[in-house]
Amino acid sequence: MRVVTKQIGVTILLFNELPDVIKKLFQLAAEARNNAQAPYSNYHVGCAVITKDGKIFKGVNVERNSWTQTTHAEQNGIDTGVAELGPISISAMVVVGAPASNKISFDSPPPQPPAEKEIKDVGDVCPSCGHCLQIIIENCFKATGEYDPDVMLWGYHNGEFYCTTIGEALPMPFLPQYLGTSYAKK
Repeated sequence: MRVVTKQIGVTILLFNELPDVIKKLFQLAAEARNNAQAPYSNYHVGCAVITKDGKIFKGVNVERNSWTQTTHAEQNGIDTGVAELGPISISAMVVVGAPASNKISFDSPPPQPPAEKEIKDVGDVCPSCGHCLQIIIENCFKATGEYDPDVMLWGYHNGEFYCTTIGEALPMPFLPQYLGTSYAKK
């Protein structure tokens, strides 16, 4: 028997270390989060996604009392882009989620977290769920239609920002090409 393992890489940054476009996406995701409809979990999530050609779309979680029909913010953001443009290829996604009572704004840099609240382990962050990672990965492709594992996924936790790639977050993807298809525009 052989065992193959993979470590997941996550980069931790402070607000002033973020690229300007990512700061803007965090601001848009936080603004969108204010419109979340989450009366059952009271956990509000907002996202902002940027396509490879620079178009930005926002999404929020929308809960239904049947739960299975709940829409996740990442799904909402990607689907909004698809509704407007057809299949989209994303280059980055920012997700901001927290209990509804937590006010989150990135109009000014958040204070640095105390040492006991710093991200020290991958388990300290709140990443996209498996459902959302599958939705995200299906819209991570190059102009040729090939899978792009380097699409950046960004998040926020207690004053710190974290980044990984879709290839790191979902190391064993089920890709559209496995079914003989591609979303890339011909």
